[in-house]
Amino acid sequence: MQHLISSYGYLAIFVLMVAESACIPVPSELIMTLGGALAAGAVPGTSLNLVGVIVAGTAGNVVGSYLAWAAGRFGGPAAVRRWGGWLRVGDRELDRATGWFVRYGPRAVLIGRLLPVVRTFISLPAGIARMDGVRFGLYTTIGCVPWTTALAVAGYLAGAHWESVVSGLRLPTLIVAAATLMTAAAVAVSGIIGWVGLLIPHAARLLVGPDFGRLLPLAMLLGAAFLLGVDTLCRTIATIEVPPGVLTALIGTPFFLWLFALARRTW
Repeated sequence: MQHLISSYGYLAIFVLMVAESACIPVPSELIMTLGGALAAGAVPGTSLNLVGVIVAGTAGNVVGSYLAWAAGRFGGPAAVRRWGGWLRVGDRELDRATGWFVRYGPRAVLIGRLLPVVRTFISLPAGIARMDGVRFGLYTTIGCVPWTTALAVAGYLAGAHWESVVSGLRLPTLIVAAATLMTAAAVAVSGIIGWVGLLIPHAARLLVGPDFGRLLPLAMLLGAAFLLGVDTLCRTIATIEVPPGVLTALIGTPFFLWLFALARRTW
């Protein structure tokens, strides 16, 4: 890959990023980091510009994403099932992804573009869910720019040691991907539950002060107890099950206003 990018420059970056975004397993971490290193002069004789590397990578990302989106939109689930073995996408994953996009739409594309692994395959279910093409392109571009820029800048700063950046990204990539899948599954099952991150840490801090040795364990215990109590109430206060996010919002909103009023007294 180093020889390819060194020889063909921006064109090679563009084509490789098209392939990566079209569900072909070519790591963008390697492409963009190497491009940034070449822009820093890591290989004598190359004359790439950092801005040009970012533009080529982003453009390739958008074009490849549109190819995958079009395959999902016009080929439909039948095409994915036909080629699912090669793409490692089965019927179960396809049904879940389609349902997720029907429910969350544009937000799924925007957030997914910032996440390793997920970003490679997110266009396919977006097309199957028949997401609007203009909105898809807009959210894809917004999500791609930070990713390609961060990788290219990291390679530029590392220079000849760019391979150490790629190696350092492997474990975090796997951790982020696993955390993303677990979070997406939890949200798909229970819906969005907000305000917990505001309520619990502040409540624990009011009880034990800023000492993290006591604050963190107490916040964990309070958070678990709070969600268990909310879930129990949601199942018992009405004849139908109330989403937990509704109850946490009803509790969290006045708590936030109280904190705001308390803070103003110390201004």
